Amino acid sequence: MKKILLLVGLLALLSVGAVALNGEVREFVFQKVSDLTSPTIPKAAVNIDQIQVSLASTDHKDDIIYDLTMFFAKNNLSDVEQRFLLSLINSGESIDTVKQVAMFWLDTDDDVSVVKGIIDILPDKEEMITIFDIETAFDKLTSNRGGLITYEQARISLDQGLTLEELHLANTLSRKGVYTIHEILNVGKADGKLNRAIKDIYSRTKRGRVNFGNISDQKFNDIEDYDEIMSAIKLSERSGEGVEKILSKPGKTAREMYDQWSQEAEAEIHKTLHQKGVTPNMIREVE
Repeated sequence: MKKILLLVGLLALLSVGAVALNGEVREFVFQKVSDLTSPTIPKAAVNIDQIQVSLASTDHKDDIIYDLTMFFAKNNLSDVEQRFLLSLINSGESIDTVKQVAMFWLDTDDDVSVVKGIIDILPDKEEMITIFDIETAFDKLTSNRGGLITYEQARISLDQGLTLEELHLANTLSRKGVYTIHEILNVGKADGKLNRAIKDIYSRTKRGRVNFGNISDQKFNDIEDYDEIMSAIKLSERSGEGVEKILSKPGKTAREMYDQWSQEAEAEIHKTLHQKGVTPNMIREVE
């Protein structure tokens, strides 16, 4: 029943005419399967002193410092990337907008400067920026590099056996700039799943290239759970350990290992922030 309702919702959005999955359709699919790429909190080097200095004059600075430190850490940003995002905030950009656009940027294979490129194109409006606004700006900035998909093409893909989750995943993968969304979906139609496209794309990215080890294409293609694949990839990106080794560990799934790593790292970062006197209101109220 849930799949039927999701399909009805998708078709209702698409029924307005031939639109790009980059737009409202992708926003809808993004909301329905957002757990697929939910952020985690790996151990990462975060220059907390730099963040404190940059945000010293802001209101509710402890809350903002805590929030940004966790954001930088859980997304494993380099010092250069952290400095660039802080420079945008110091120049007057909204913290929420910078975070939203930076989160989108993490799905691309572009330099962090693309965050400013997207922000410069975003429409001026009082309400919160949406994923639709960000994706539209990115498509304009990259001349629709990832390709666009119409209502009819999306419907045909669903009729041919692909799922909403796979449409969303293909869209996200297309942001890497390795294959267009059409090329990725063609792999799905040929193989019955997107595994081969995932492995090929993450093997060819410049930023955060993944070590898949000696896992064969056939063995990788036999994996049924996209969440397990993406969790193993995220662990590999941060630890350097091969995906094959991660997936072959007994006792826990890649998602369970990733969640455990996240929780331990978050606790470590919280402790460090507390030692530096950073205690946001939400933590202070609990304590």
